[in-house]
Amino acid sequence: MAMWMTCVYLWSDPADELTDPSGTGPGSIAPKLRVYGVSGVSRLTGPVAPLRAEPMSSGTMEPPVGPLVASDPATAPSHTPLHGRYTSLVPLQPSHAEAIFKHLGREENAWRWTYLFNEPFLEYEQCEAAFKQWSVSKDPLYFTVLSGPASNPSSEPVGVMAYLSIVPGHRRIEIGCIIFSEQLKQTRAATEAQYLLMKNAFDGLGNYRLEWKANHLNKPSLAAAERLGYTYEGTFRKHMVIKGRRRDTAWFSITDDEWPVIKGGLEAWLSEDNFDENGRQRKGLKQCRESFKA
Repeated sequence: MAMWMTCVYLWSDPADELTDPSGTGPGSIAPKLRVYGVSGVSRLTGPVAPLRAEPMSSGTMEPPVGPLVASDPATAPSHTPLHGRYTSLVPLQPSHAEAIFKHLGREENAWRWTYLFNEPFLEYEQCEAAFKQWSVSKDPLYFTVLSGPASNPSSEPVGVMAYLSIVPGHRRIEIGCIIFSEQLKQTRAATEAQYLLMKNAFDGLGNYRLEWKANHLNKPSLAAAERLGYTYEGTFRKHMVIKGRRRDTAWFSITDDEWPVIKGGLEAWLSEDNFDENGRQRKGLKQCRESFKA
């Protein structure tokens, strides 16, 4: 006789209003449950995909499992420069502190640091000390964003980005610690800087998952994640305490199977053909991405 796993089979009809989660009165969840070998259900919090254990020919049970994947880890990121048409990402160095302080320091730029873990650089000495620490950090692994390609002698540091939450064994990595000067915001260089880190995360390092996390109140960051093609996964409530304030964190991701479409859209948007003689885009990034979907 085949042995069966004790299991709970749950399903929910969105049209039903469950007014009695105790399962005993009108509107209870009892009609929506079939329990095999289990009595009582504490609470139904939402639709649950039905799972049924199937008997094997030997009479033992084989629970559902995920697909097998390569056992070797992703490559850990290194401080290798990443070059594009409009910008370059170079290893962050202490010598970059002066230019970054010029663009992102002092009281007038303090608001730009509102949602970052770091306090604003009100004095140059703060920036200098931070850059000495960041230059040797491995996680986060910091890059300086230049105002143009590194081959252009007039290019200067105008922003900072990083890889963090680096877990090669699980083939996942995050892009974050992002702060851009006004000179960089809403430019082709800003989008290309994101593209360079994204492309390296998948094509260079072999990750399965790329993450983006943001304070749920940081509307520009949420909009940037959506524009770049990340998928919203949910919000971790009361996730952190940052600068004495509670932070709820919105999570986004891109997976390796989604990357080809997102990559194609980014490359199409960044193409010189996508901009007219006045530098205006012909197609938005989302429109470019849609054209690569099957």
